[in-house]
This record gives sequence, structure tokens and C-alpha cells, in this order.
Amino acid sequence: MKSKIKTNTDWFSHYWADRNSVWVRVTKDNNVEVFPDGQNILPLPEGDALDLGELPTSLISAVYRVRKSKATEWLQFTGRNERCLSARVEFKADASVFIDIDLRCQPNFDWSRYDGFSVGVLIANASKNLVYANESAANLLGYSTAQEVLLQNPSELLHPDDWQNVKRLFAERRAEGSSHIEDVFRFRRREGGDKWLKAVVSPITDPNNVITHYISVIVSINEEKLIEHRLIRSEERLRSIFYRAQAGVVLTNSQGRIIAANSAFCEMVGFESEREARRVSLPEVTVAEDRIREKELFDDLLQNRRSHYRIEKRYIHQDGHTTWTDAIVSAIYEDGKDEPVNYISIVQNIQQAKENEQRMLALNELKDKFFSILSHDLKNPIAAVIGLSDLALHSAKEGNKEVLRFLQKRFH
Repeated sequence: MKSKIKTNTDWFSHYWADRNSVWVRVTKDNNVEVFPDGQNILPLPEGDALDLGELPTSLISAVYRVRKSKATEWLQFTGRNERCLSARVEFKADASVFIDIDLRCQPNFDWSRYDGFSVGVLIANASKNLVYANESAANLLGYSTAQEVLLQNPSELLHPDDWQNVKRLFAERRAEGSSHIEDVFRFRRREGGDKWLKAVVSPITDPNNVITHYISVIVSINEEKLIEHRLIRSEERLRSIFYRAQAGVVLTNSQGRIIAANSAFCEMVGFESEREARRVSLPEVTVAEDRIREKELFDDLLQNRRSHYRIEKRYIHQDGHTTWTDAIVSAIYEDGKDEPVNYISIVQNIQQAKENEQRMLALNELKDKFFSILSHDLKNPIAAVIGLSDLALHSAKEGNKEVLRFLQKRFH
């Protein structure tokens, strides 16, 4: 095979004789240049006019990815005579893509064994770039060919939340000394939308126990399994909401005994932990006066006369002070049961609002008292003037009575 790079100088040939690599340059017009000649490592046709479509599939996919991301990739691919090779693929300033192929002995990975599998198989290298996909994986993801799948970034094949979940699970498994993960994830289909698929992801290591690849086996799951998984996910989300809520959340039985409580509620009442909170009931940490007011409302819940109620009540902190709260209490039912099995309270701390309310009441009382005093003090001098005007009216001469009557009217 001839290349477009001319190499006639003896020193240049001597230089390459000591190297264990081959260079491939793909121009922005998809012309291919290979150096040196005579390596016979790439399954390419004879001739000078080479283009991108004549390179191995894995290299073509890597070229497109690197052009898009401008990031360097490392991958392994199969060359002539099923020889397994590794390569570094790098984007250059002139918009060409440079491929440095390492000729040193590499582990021989024969991915073709997975071609006929009925389950989907995806393989990524240590840099997390796809190097293999079988037709079953393409069908599951809505692609016409496996080649189209290889053009995708693994992170783009998964829902963003699930991609983060994969990384989290791998970190947890490594910490536990495990080597693979198994879960249900949302995969992005080519035509849009997500499809729930079960995936088992395991690392592939070399003789030195260095991870070289990740293999993912993906299978479709039936509707029943999907519903079961969604229920588990839903429970996980509810548990996360319960314990991370900013408001206090507490779960009790029909006697008010605490079953679960989040950190916001524990802090509000002065418990150091949820375990400590489970030792008491809500009535025990409620001010007696408020406990009496709430009993009638809670009895209505027990008798199914209402589904929830709202009350402002005071909880007793462990150090003795009380805290005003706004609590919404709701009954929880299980399928097929007419009576509540548990009760959940959403508790908001309104102590500051109550203190502000008391200050406003005190200010209003002070304002009313001030105006009462002011009105009294102003009224007495005027009453005296009116009395004097009446006296003067009766004792004045006829000529001055019209003036006095005018003044009297003005004061009234």
C-alpha cells in the first residue's frame, strides 16, 4: 500500500525502524495519509487515493468523535490478520485528525464473538469511548446498524441522571471491592424518548489487572419488571424527600409513637438522632394545652371522619423551652384497607412568626393607649373653652353676642 507521504531519505527510514508505531493523518476533506509504507497492519485496498471510509470501523468512529469533541482518545481496534492494535487519536490545529498506532504486542480481543448474541453488547475502552456494539444493541437503541451506535458517546446513550448514577455505582462498588454493577437504566433511543433496559457492566483487565475495557450487556425487561423497578425507584425518591426535607417530617402509628423522623424535626425538638426520637410519642413532646386541642382532631382521623387536619401547636424542646409549629397531619392508607395504617406530619417552625405577631400585638396596644391619652389631653382644654364661651354668652352685652355665638359654633 502506498501513502501520500514520501519517505526517500535514509535517515528518516532509519528513524522509523527504531519505532513501534504507524502514523495516520486524516485531513478535513477525509483524505488519508499513512506512514511508513510496508507495515501491512491496516486492512486497506491498494492505491494512493485513500479516504476515511477505507479505515477500520473503530478508527472511523473515533475520528468523528474527536472532530466533535476536540479531545484526545485512546482505543483498541483490529488490524490486518485480526491483529489487535491500540491507537491515540488527536485533533490538530489544521482541522486534521492524527492517529498514532502502537505496534507493540497488545492483548488479542476478539469482539466478533458477540456478533450473534441475542442480547445487546456494548464495549468501551478505558477512556470510556465505544469500540464495539453488536446488532442486538443497535436494535434495542433504535439504530439501523451497529456502526451508528459506535458514533455515539456512551454518556449520550443514557439519561443524564442515570449516567451520573452509573458513575456513582462504580465508585461504591470499587469501595466495596466489587467489580461490576447491575441495574435498570434509561437508555436514549435514536428516534427520541427513553427505554428502560437492564444492564450489567463489568471491567475487562489485562494480565497486570489494569482495566482496558468495560463490557455492558443490555437486555429488554418486561412490563411487570419495569413497574417493579419504578416502584423501587419511587420509594427511594420518597425516602430521599422524607429525610432531606427542610420542614420537619415525622411518621407515627395510631398511638402517636414515632416510627421515623427526619433531621429537621429532630433538630426542632432537640433529639440528637432519629433513634432517640423513636423512644417517645408526639403527645409526650407536645404542650398539654395543645395536646388537648389536638386530641379531637386526631380522633377524627382515627375514625375516618377526615383525611387530614392542620393545627398550630407547641412542641417541648429537650432543653425545656417550647417551639411554636404549624403542623399538617395526614392519614396513610394501604391498598385494600379502610383504616389508616400510619400518620405523617409535616411540621414547620413558626416560632419567629409567633414572636413577631406578639410584638405587633404589643405595638398595637401601645398605639391605642397612646392615642387614648392624646385624645383625652386634647379634649379637656377644648371643653374648658366651650364652657367659658357659654358663660360669656349669657353674661355678655347684646352687641357682643353675635361674635360669641360664632366662636361657640367653631369650637363645637
